[in-house]
Amino acid sequence: MPHLQRLNMQQAFSASCYEVLFSKNTFVNLQQLILCGWGFTAHKLETLFHVKRKLEVLNADEASNTTGMHSRSWKGFDEVVVRSPLKRLYVRGFFRPSTLLRELESFKNLTLLSFSYACYMGPDDILPIKRLLHLEHLHLSGNYDDYSRMTADCLRVIFGPADWETSFPSRLKFLSLPDWLHLDDSVVEEIALNCEQLRSLSLARCPLVTVRGFRVIAKSLK
Repeated sequence: MPHLQRLNMQQAFSASCYEVLFSKNTFVNLQQLILCGWGFTAHKLETLFHVKRKLEVLNADEASNTTGMHSRSWKGFDEVVVRSPLKRLYVRGFFRPSTLLRELESFKNLTLLSFSYACYMGPDDILPIKRLLHLEHLHLSGNYDDYSRMTADCLRVIFGPADWETSFPSRLKFLSLPDWLHLDDSVVEEIALNCEQLRSLSLARCPLVTVRGFRVIAKSLK
């Protein structure tokens, strides 16, 4: 299938599947790849980019092993990723999210980032998101448990003023922040102040957002 551009390999656990996928001579025109499942590992990600795929979309959500990314031990990985045309990335960070996110800043062309279980990061871990200069779509989901490290202070740092006029978060148009136990009105105020291009905002299941926060949103829509 030399003309195949989109492939969904959700829950493909067999290692042999990945050997075929990442062969230099198969699916040469593939642009969108969905790899949701525990069989996806950091080593496979390295292989994927070293065969110089033209991928624009990679969905590896539900593949928790992507948190094992360690580009420092991969010869030339940073250079390969920077040359990648990848524009949309879906991942989850459940075990070592800080390691994963530090590597994400190498994806210079990203316009969409979906990061599940982002609540396990602290402010230093999540700051690399602010270096994704072309980011327009951002999905950061939290989780209700006692291990969440992301406080309202952390979230205010993320959506605080941009370093310069065109940098993050000023380009954001679509922002989804579901399931944040600590997201409060002060975070909403930062979003309203610094994300002037927003077209869509989701604050589903954020219990600390009050009438004050919704008034801020309503005022920013005028």
